[in-house]
Amino acid sequence: MTERIIIAVDGRPESRDAVQLASELAAATGAELDAAAVLDYSPLPIDLEPYEVALRDHFERIFEQVTAQAPGVTYTAHRLTGPSPAGALSALAEELKPIMVVLGSTHRGRVGRVLPGSLGDRLLGGGPSPVAIAPRGYAESTHALERIGVGFDGRGESAVALAFAAGIAESLGAGLRLIAVLPPPSSTLEAIVAPLGYEEALRERLEGALAEGAAAFPAIDTETSLLAGDPAATLAAESDDLDLIVVGSRGYGPLRRALLGNVNSQLTREAACPTIVVPRAWSGPASEPAGT
Repeated sequence: MTERIIIAVDGRPESRDAVQLASELAAATGAELDAAAVLDYSPLPIDLEPYEVALRDHFERIFEQVTAQAPGVTYTAHRLTGPSPAGALSALAEELKPIMVVLGSTHRGRVGRVLPGSLGDRLLGGGPSPVAIAPRGYAESTHALERIGVGFDGRGESAVALAFAAGIAESLGAGLRLIAVLPPPSSTLEAIVAPLGYEEALRERLEGALAEGAAAFPAIDTETSLLAGDPAATLAAESDDLDLIVVGSRGYGPLRRALLGNVNSQLTREAACPTIVVPRAWSGPASEPAGT
């Protein structure tokens, strides 16, 4: 079965960032591209042909921009309308089962930083597929995608994220960096657990998880880092030296949807490189975790 990547486009400059990232990932993985133009649209209560013509023209302009930005890149165009752009895009993802959906950041974000916006928030909170978000201004420079970071602590969602990232790394010939973060306990928790050796035990568990994670994919050049600090802020800071960062999310419901925790929610707003959030129960072709 052919792997697919959906790009969400709407004609804004931020769509260029999504097209750039999706084109790079498609070239690396061999996936086919689906460009989805999603418009918040409700039909008029009366027939008005000029309105329908204007709508078709608007769609055409969006896809002309995609073609102009990525000449020679083949994609399937999808014209989606409805009162919920996120719902329409999620429905398309349910149908096509892509290896990921790629979005641009909101125009309110800083250049070079990820900020998903309302559509990204809806998909990250309830979409069936991994979601990739390109930083604002990503299309204005070239990228090698040589260093892929993974937020990793050995638990189920991070194991799925690692397997997904490993699939991309193998396609790209890229290296992996597994990053675990030892968070500071709250003042109340610290008073209770400090005498029990909590921090030492957690550090030992994370060190073991990192070693096992690195050993799981011996064909990939992998390094590990165990850092201390606020997890979201630490991962965001490390993203300055990465070309891509992949994190897992909690899963819920029969459709294997994503549910962000506080760490991922903050990371998707502060990362300096493209960020991919993978639902815990993702079982697509780029993710084949063992023993999870």
